Amino acid sequence: LLQACDLDLPPGRVLAVLGSSGSGKTTLLAALAGRHAGLRLTGDVRFNGTRPQPWVDRGHVAYVGQDDVLLPHLTVRETLQYAARLRGARRRGPDRAVMQQLGLTACADLRIGDGHHKGLSGGQRRRVSVAVQLLTRPSLLLADEITTGLDAATSLALMETLRGLCQTTGMTLIVTMHQPRTRIVALLDAVLVLAKGRTLFSGPCAAVMPYFADLGFVCPAATNAADWLVDLASVDTRTPAASRATRRRVLALVGAWHTPRRYAAWPAPPGSSTATTAVAAAAAAADGHHLPVATAAMATAVMTPWWSQVATLTHRRVITLLRNRLTLLGGIGMAVLTGIVYGAIFYQLGETLEGVNGRRSFLYISVSILNYMTLVYFTYELTLELRLVDRERQDRMYHVAPAMAAWWLSHLAYIVLVVTLTAAIMYGMIGLRSGASHFGVYLAVQLLTAAASITIAWVSASIFRHFAQASVVSNFIFLICSMSSGFFVPLYRIPVYMRWINVIDYIRWGYTLVMINEFHGHRYACPASTPTGACDGDQVLATIGITDLSSWPGWTGVALHIIIYTLVAYLILIPMATVAAPPAAANMAAVAAAPGAPRDTACAAPRLVTGLAAADGAAHAVLPAAAAAPGDRLLLDHVCATFRPGTLNVVLGSSGSGKSTLLTEMMQRSFRRSGAVLYNGRRLDADSVAATCAFVSQEDHHLLPGLTARETLCFAAEARLRGLLRREQHARAARVLRALGLSDCSETLVGGLHVKGLSGGERRRLSIGVQMLTEPSVLLVDEPTSGLDAFVSASVLHLLAGIAHHGGRTVICSLHQPRSEVWPLFDHVLLLAEGGRPVYAGPGAGLAPYLAQTLATPLPPLTNPADWALDVSTVDRRDAAAAAITADRLAALLRAWSARETAREAAPPSPRQEGGAAAAVRTDPAAATTTAIATARERPALTLVQATGLLMRRDWQNVRRQGDLVSTRMAQLLAMAVVFMLYFIRFRHDQPAILSMLGFLQQTGSYIFIGTLNCLALYPQMRNQFRSEWPERLFTASALFWAYTLTELPFELIGSLLVAVINVYAVGFTAHGGNLFIVWLCIALLVNLGESIGLIFCSLVMEVGVSVQIISVLIIVPSVMAGFLSVNMPVFLDRINYVSVLRWTARVLSSALFRGLTFTCTDGERATGQCTWTTGDAVLRFLGFETHIGRDLAIAIAITVAHRALAWAVMAARWR
Repeated sequence: LLQACDLDLPPGRVLAVLGSSGSGKTTLLAALAGRHAGLRLTGDVRFNGTRPQPWVDRGHVAYVGQDDVLLPHLTVRETLQYAARLRGARRRGPDRAVMQQLGLTACADLRIGDGHHKGLSGGQRRRVSVAVQLLTRPSLLLADEITTGLDAATSLALMETLRGLCQTTGMTLIVTMHQPRTRIVALLDAVLVLAKGRTLFSGPCAAVMPYFADLGFVCPAATNAADWLVDLASVDTRTPAASRATRRRVLALVGAWHTPRRYAAWPAPPGSSTATTAVAAAAAAADGHHLPVATAAMATAVMTPWWSQVATLTHRRVITLLRNRLTLLGGIGMAVLTGIVYGAIFYQLGETLEGVNGRRSFLYISVSILNYMTLVYFTYELTLELRLVDRERQDRMYHVAPAMAAWWLSHLAYIVLVVTLTAAIMYGMIGLRSGASHFGVYLAVQLLTAAASITIAWVSASIFRHFAQASVVSNFIFLICSMSSGFFVPLYRIPVYMRWINVIDYIRWGYTLVMINEFHGHRYACPASTPTGACDGDQVLATIGITDLSSWPGWTGVALHIIIYTLVAYLILIPMATVAAPPAAANMAAVAAAPGAPRDTACAAPRLVTGLAAADGAAHAVLPAAAAAPGDRLLLDHVCATFRPGTLNVVLGSSGSGKSTLLTEMMQRSFRRSGAVLYNGRRLDADSVAATCAFVSQEDHHLLPGLTARETLCFAAEARLRGLLRREQHARAARVLRALGLSDCSETLVGGLHVKGLSGGERRRLSIGVQMLTEPSVLLVDEPTSGLDAFVSASVLHLLAGIAHHGGRTVICSLHQPRSEVWPLFDHVLLLAEGGRPVYAGPGAGLAPYLAQTLATPLPPLTNPADWALDVSTVDRRDAAAAAITADRLAALLRAWSARETAREAAPPSPRQEGGAAAAVRTDPAAATTTAIATARERPALTLVQATGLLMRRDWQNVRRQGDLVSTRMAQLLAMAVVFMLYFIRFRHDQPAILSMLGFLQQTGSYIFIGTLNCLALYPQMRNQFRSEWPERLFTASALFWAYTLTELPFELIGSLLVAVINVYAVGFTAHGGNLFIVWLCIALLVNLGESIGLIFCSLVMEVGVSVQIISVLIIVPSVMAGFLSVNMPVFLDRINYVSVLRWTARVLSSALFRGLTFTCTDGERATGQCTWTTGDAVLRFLGFETHIGRDLAIAIAITVAHRALAWAVMAARWR
């Protein structure tokens, strides 16, 4: 990843690490910050001549990663205040000062937001991440792509702020950048130029140009030096000839740098008496050289006391919890609903044999199955929350113990409320033993077992941050605990090799406590025909192996579980913060991961609801009215522009100016508006727009992580280029791959959060390439250069210009920081100010003269026109004086443009007039291809068979490359079958064996959960990819449905067959082929049912956490109603139960297991009245399972198919 890199940097300086995507910039910063897990390091790193770890541990080294890991429900002000308190600030001054320095005061009270919650724009969130790190004035700040997602003015303001801090505090700044503007380059002291992990230059800025001039490479006049250096260090893979030539050049430059030579030495900083020593590190390989970096004189910084950390984290977490109303109210609603449902199932149990068994069943459910819902939900939540904990612990903000304590304190009241509601409702409806003391014991057990379940979630999430993997751990632990509880297998029948689990099994001890609380010393008034021992409470306890009737072992056992699992989670988490490195590319070519930034929104009011958008598509201007309802937020205000065919149109503006909103509205995808979007003078419906336009969003999360770059484009070509042969489709994909400079990483996986793969810039190019395949009539691209280096950005814009100019297409893109060399490519420019207000709309060449005339200030020499335009149209809020001056300047520009538009409307029509300047109308014959846009029809869709086949091939490639998905799908089933074998190995034919058999049959319902968890692990990936393609109408919901069904079906059938073999031949079914088929089919039906339920709710609800809450309740209720736990239910519930697959599979499996068996009784059992059943048929009669296997199997199959059909209907309705 990095080889033979050297640098020595004195304190108080600014170093920029330059290089193309995949050059090793992120790897370098990770190594310097001590976040290099998985990388083999050679060489050395020194801060002031000493090892860096003490400086890192004391918080002197701050790191700003490419990802913004922030709490979405906090405001900007709250985020900084909590971070300041955690970092030891005793006053509120630091956060106010940092907000002002970074221009965040205007949106200080706006929530952060994320993909599910609206809030800040991507650029604003970037500034908040930087602000968090600046609170403590670190001695060394490492910033990875710090200006990505920021407009030119904000980038410059940010870098000027950081430069000022370096000069005033002695802080050293090392920053990686893709496209630094000219004025930012002037702020740098040193540069390190990398190419594929090798050094081309490292040293003072003053020495870089003379060095390359000596080698025969001279920077052209009026060219951004940083852009030129990145171009020089880049390999152009668009054509074979260019690739060979640029590779030779890069190799020559690498060789030249390692030829012994000297460059300008650093002068000692003023007033400095302390010599600094080089910092060096190397990753993956080294040949005697070093990878250096620098240090500064570091002040003392310590963490706040642990009690202060607990208080701050608790307060922050409470605020976050209260603002997440969907989860909060959903949890309370589910608690009430759960209590009512289970209260109805076991309503007013009588004093009969059925009532006694019903009490046994309910008490087990209350300490196990209900807590399983808690376990699944908190496993999901903690896999998300611990990612933030990892990031903040890497920043040395707090320790593990305060984080865990704060989490419990913040959730305690919520957990107590939810558990108490459920317990009180059920206890009263079911009619358990009366008395406050009995209810108090029951409630205390419920609270403790709920806490114990959450500790399992902590352990699972501490091991894995991916829900699919963490759920395997939590399910396995829960399964072991439930099997050892005594409900399924009497405690004295549990195999010796599994009894050790009882010591800290919270379900075993919780079940023991509630059983003693209900049955000890109580005799039920059963009918005379009932065996006497079956209605004696103490005999019931003895039947399951509870002989010690004292309660202290139970309380101690549950407490031990909580303590031990909490300690295990703590010990696992301690080293985690030091090993959370950025993901490395699978081909060891680069380390970088930056998901696309969320769409921009304005930064004015806390509400983000509606707005006003307008633009034109191909060749006609449009003027919208600006009318907003009370309380609405105006996103675009009186925007009028014309975008002509054969032109490259650019929307410029600062973060939050409405650029993304405008493009989204042109695709008719969101927001309420007045005004119109016209294509060739006509309004188009959404389908026609989708047929003629292509849209590339800022986000790249929809890309499937298990596909390579080449496969992603090939599959996209097959879906979009329907009139071509497959080889022609793949040839088009290969051309786009080369054009975007992705040839070198064509066989690298896309990757994602849990899969190593492409860098963020490479993923961005790939998203653009997918839309470029069709060469659409209108191409809208939101921030196409975000996250890209200068060379690739220029390549992308040249490619977009070529598509527009030579293909006669209308290309419209939003940009933050276009480099000066590409400015001549822009035929038309729309400049927006904050609030979505237009400052200029017209030819690109006319922007600078118009602004110069309006402001009476000429364009400064050697200045990028785009940078200048953004500077003069942005309000600088770093201090009050600057804010007043720049606000007045912007107001003058807005008044001037408004007056110009008013005059234009009043004047007679001028066909060649646009924004006061002559419109650039191209006469290329190819431009005629756009004249039919208004009457364009949808592209002919793939047939259902073709679309399903394509999706299946794509999804199978994606799944098989993600080993965790394949392994977890099989592991969940096999783990459950193995556990069953350990506990139920070869049933005996005596009275205790009956309880074990019933327990085994009840547990088969758990296979539904396995199916649901498998769906949650895979389907959201497929759904997100489908959602990104849905506006283009590439596939129908039916194709997605069949592709998912046929992809997961082999896993179901093979896994179910393996489980059936274990159950039949190792557990206790009569071993013959008929039983093997029956068990296999029943298990496959249950798993398929779970997958169907997952499909339904993951299609309806985009947030997986909410889906988990709902699904858990809906699955557990039919499991309880299957017939083993609740024999006599109310009539209306029994009727509902007829549509449950579990009702029928329970009868089929019971018949296969019990029919024809004979059970023995001992003399002691006969004497105490515990000889309840002597034949399997008697057990079936007690259960009410008079069944016909063939008929019941047919009904089960029909209901399973109906559930899958319902899933299809939901998906079809969701994406009509």
